[in-house]
Amino acid sequence: MDWLIKMLTGRLLIWLLAAAGNALVAHFEPEKWKHWKHLSRAQYILSGVICIVVIGYAWLERPEPPSDESNIATRINQWSASIGYRIEPMLIPDAFFAYRVTLPDSEHLQMIVGRTKEKPPYLQIAMVMDISPEHRATLSRIPRPDARSILLETQKELLRKDYTFSYIGGEQDLAETQSILIIKSVPISGLTESEYTADVDEVKFSMRLVRNDLKVQLQRAEH
Repeated sequence: MDWLIKMLTGRLLIWLLAAAGNALVAHFEPEKWKHWKHLSRAQYILSGVICIVVIGYAWLERPEPPSDESNIATRINQWSASIGYRIEPMLIPDAFFAYRVTLPDSEHLQMIVGRTKEKPPYLQIAMVMDISPEHRATLSRIPRPDARSILLETQKELLRKDYTFSYIGGEQDLAETQSILIIKSVPISGLTESEYTADVDEVKFSMRLVRNDLKVQLQRAEH
């Protein structure tokens, strides 16, 4: 499609130049102008249309300003809608904004995307993994030190990628953890739609790694 637009734009510019040439002829060579001014008038009309089309195309295709802290909330809304995510605003006291993002491949696969006061230059992409009743029962059966070690082991790989972990329900005793929250911090400055999509996919994939790793380690602990 781009090649067609460029070709049409190029031809329109040629017409515009031709019309400008006619204006010069009319001014400096009025005798010659009499022989083909009927054609030139048509060109003048077309050249007006050309100007509107070219200026309109340039306006629509103007580069979008880079993402920053002032426009990232709007961008997240636009990008999520474009990708097909369902997005709902959330009220989080320590955040400038926050959205609950539901991914199209699952009604139960949700993330929290927002910008917090703790890390203003970063977009936070968070996902909660609930530990199944079956796995919680296994954690309660094995020795407490082993349960804590297994939960800590699940985060090792992702800590290398600068993820943040939080163990919900395990504040007093890690072995009592009911859910695992993982958070990826993404620099806002210059963030693009494709990068945002890739980051969301990475967080989703990382959560699956954590779930599978926890399952494997619990199976080993019981045998």
